[in-house]
Amino acid sequence: MSAGWAVAQSYSAPCRQGCVAPHGFQARTAQVRLRQSRDRHASCHVNWLGYAATLVVGVVAGVVGEVFLTRPILRARQRVERVWSRTSLGQGLARLKVDQDIMGYQPGPDGLFELWEWSPDGSDPRLLDERRHRMKLAPPPEQTWVNSDLLARAQKEWRKRHARNQGGQYPDAPTVAYVTSFTQDHGEALGEGRVANRFDVSVAPAFYSDAEAAGSCFDSKADLERLRKILTTGNPLDRLASIPPCRASVEVALVSKQRRFLAILRSTSVASSPGVWTVGPNETLTPPPAVYSPGAKHESLFTLAERCLQEEIGLSRAEFGPMRFSWFGFSIPALIADGESTPPSHSPGADSTDPTGRGIFQCFFAQTACFLDEEQVRMRIANAHSNFEAQDSEWLSLSKSQVKLILEGRDGRKWAPFARFGIRELWRFKELLFTDLEDHALTVSI
Repeated sequence: MSAGWAVAQSYSAPCRQGCVAPHGFQARTAQVRLRQSRDRHASCHVNWLGYAATLVVGVVAGVVGEVFLTRPILRARQRVERVWSRTSLGQGLARLKVDQDIMGYQPGPDGLFELWEWSPDGSDPRLLDERRHRMKLAPPPEQTWVNSDLLARAQKEWRKRHARNQGGQYPDAPTVAYVTSFTQDHGEALGEGRVANRFDVSVAPAFYSDAEAAGSCFDSKADLERLRKILTTGNPLDRLASIPPCRASVEVALVSKQRRFLAILRSTSVASSPGVWTVGPNETLTPPPAVYSPGAKHESLFTLAERCLQEEIGLSRAEFGPMRFSWFGFSIPALIADGESTPPSHSPGADSTDPTGRGIFQCFFAQTACFLDEEQVRMRIANAHSNFEAQDSEWLSLSKSQVKLILEGRDGRKWAPFARFGIRELWRFKELLFTDLEDHALTVSI
């Protein structure tokens, strides 16, 4: 028995030892895990302290950089720009950039096509001189733009329509005129000291509605493309030599002593350009007499512009400076680009009674400086001969920002399509107009 008990004790000893061993292992594992947890917490605290320190260092570096680097550099740059802007070269480059922004406007999408342009730039500006300009009457040319029979029927229909709008009466004789040819001589052949700079114009009489009649003959997309080709190819004189009867007008922009320009809101009750803003007034050319009599004052481009300011604004000739013509060309409402917000009838000289927006018009753009105060001009408009044509008027800044807003259609006003070109031409001639204002002020002070 004692031997069996000894064997049993020998087998039970390892079992007792095995039961004790696991409890010791778990204790040691728990201690290791506790130490690891403490290390992780300590590591997290170290990381957070690192992040906070990095943030503080970044903020301090930013403040130091702003105070001691960025601001001084910015102030130095501003000082350099101010000094540069006062130099002639800096001013010239600034004007060049502004001119590039504004002169990038293209009149083609507004239905305007050039025949001739004058320039105010350089030491030898090419300007239209009143002393070397004459307008003469000429017979209508043989037109080839449209079928003659089709044009005759359109003219008859449009004259009847115009007569109905005028209370059943239509004039027996032509009341408007259009340009059939012109000659321009800058006098290059005379060499240094040349004085010749002539611009002679031949005009033919027409009835008021002939412009709409001619335009109505181009009633399809193919016809309009053919019209566009006529206006953009070949010699300008060839286009005039075969033009159908239409009518010509002048658009006159007015600059004040405060270097602002006059914007006019056309009345909604007028036939031409109703309910839109224009850069100055517009007047239609009338035919000169067939025979020039000595001493008589016949219509010319200059007297047309003077009549425009007298009838629409109420200004006498002594109250504004030299008339500066800048551009001559065609205005075709039907060729205004798609998406234009203003109706085609708002083209220079267009008649809103034309439901199709068709018409062929010629337009001169001119600018001049006004010697009266702005409020005086507004009072003159209220008492002018044709004051019913203007619903409102406003003097606007001739600044880069204002001009760009108008060109981009973002100034909040509903402008006639040709007004954009008018403001561009005014911008192109502004320095010459400012010089005219300074010359007048100097003359008055003397």
